[in-house]
Amino acid sequence: MIVELLTVRIIMRTPYWVRGLLFATFFVAIIFFLKIICPLETGCLADPFLTPLFSPLFLLEGVFGGPTILGLWEPLFIFVFWGLAGLLFGFLYGRMRVER
Repeated sequence: MIVELLTVRIIMRTPYWVRGLLFATFFVAIIFFLKIICPLETGCLADPFLTPLFSPLFLLEGVFGGPTILGLWEPLFIFVFWGLAGLLFGFLYGRMRVER
């Protein structure tokens, strides 16, 4: 009982930008994991999420160019991009909550 109250209190005191960062990073990791464990013959739950997940890769190709660079940095870029997007959305949501 006491541990549950402490964890709820810690979660409630966590800033929204940290919550957004953690949510986005874990969401990307779960989508990658689901895609890895799905068989190739059938459809997968993660398939509809792959197009929006990989859509920011045109930024990486535009800056660095070449498929060799893309193959090495693609997963790291995806995690960093969506982590920063979650951080920004969490920060903005926290600002909206404070103003109300």
